[in-house]
Amino acid sequence: MALRLSSSGTLDRIEPPQPFVALPPRDPTASSDPSLSDPISASVSLPAASTNTITIAAAPATDAKMPSSTAAPVPLSPDEAALATQQRQFARSQIALPISLLVFIITSLLSSLVAKPTMAEVSELYLTVMTPATKLIGLYWLVIASLLVGQAILLGVGPAGSQPILVEGVGLRLAFVNLLMSAWIGCFVLRFFLVAQIILLVVLIMVFSMWATLLRFPPVASRPFDFTFIHMPIRMFLAILLQVDVWQGGLLALRYYRHPAKSGHHPSWEAAHSTHGWIMFAIIIVVALINAAEVFYLRDFVFAASCIYLVVAETIQSEGKSAQIWIALVLAAVMVGVSLLSSVGWSMLKHDREGAIRLADEEEVARA
Repeated sequence: MALRLSSSGTLDRIEPPQPFVALPPRDPTASSDPSLSDPISASVSLPAASTNTITIAAAPATDAKMPSSTAAPVPLSPDEAALATQQRQFARSQIALPISLLVFIITSLLSSLVAKPTMAEVSELYLTVMTPATKLIGLYWLVIASLLVGQAILLGVGPAGSQPILVEGVGLRLAFVNLLMSAWIGCFVLRFFLVAQIILLVVLIMVFSMWATLLRFPPVASRPFDFTFIHMPIRMFLAILLQVDVWQGGLLALRYYRHPAKSGHHPSWEAAHSTHGWIMFAIIIVVALINAAEVFYLRDFVFAASCIYLVVAETIQSEGKSAQIWIALVLAAVMVGVSLLSSVGWSMLKHDREGAIRLADEEEVARA
């Protein structure tokens, strides 16, 4: 220990020099308070409790100045959100519809060419009063399948203006219908008629919903492919369900059928089923009235032609049909045909009246 003499005559103690300590570089974002910016001096001059308090209080300020790692999503307008949803559904349809259609076509070919008995043979072996000519029905389904193939192509290379009708008018419902129809074909060939009829009723509901939705998208001359590949197959699909398949399948499920005479089975109807022909007479007339109303209101040439064609197919298959069924089928064809002609005539008369009124108004304006 060193001593020195002060000016007042007393001896003072001289402290030894402290070692040099290098301080860390100053953070420009830190507080200007030395007690907060200098960790060494803070630890020397403040107790432990104070140090912890200051560190906790300073942490939020430091975190608040750090940049965020994730940017907040930009909200979309309702129109942009609807467009994004439509594009996602359109992309799903581009995948689901061709695959389901391929399954339906392959199933139809297998049931017609490979299965024993084939679908046509099952239909001819279990005759009902609504059994049609199998060759004409096969041609009808071939037209529907061809139009659906065109719709699948339209999904891939069609114009952007067709997206709303393909998504909202048809959408994934048609893909489900194709898969259900494939299951129905399998059940029909295996003669599970009750299961086949349940599937067919579900198909009818879905096809009717598509037909009703398409009413919001009336065909226009500027987009003929929309009418050909979207409207036409759905209308033809609904026509064959209402005119043939649902009623034939229902009679098969209820066992109201007979075997043809050439099969070696007894050809007559069972006694308990002898009155179901009159029930079908009433059903055919009611369905014909509904079809005629649709044709007259919408002036639907496709639906009218489909109904008349299917009635002809049912009439050609004469075995097993009683007189009341013949009368009902003829009345059904006549009602649909007269309804179409009446709709066309009413449209022409209405157009002439509107033209005459417009011409009279123009003449009055010219005279004034």
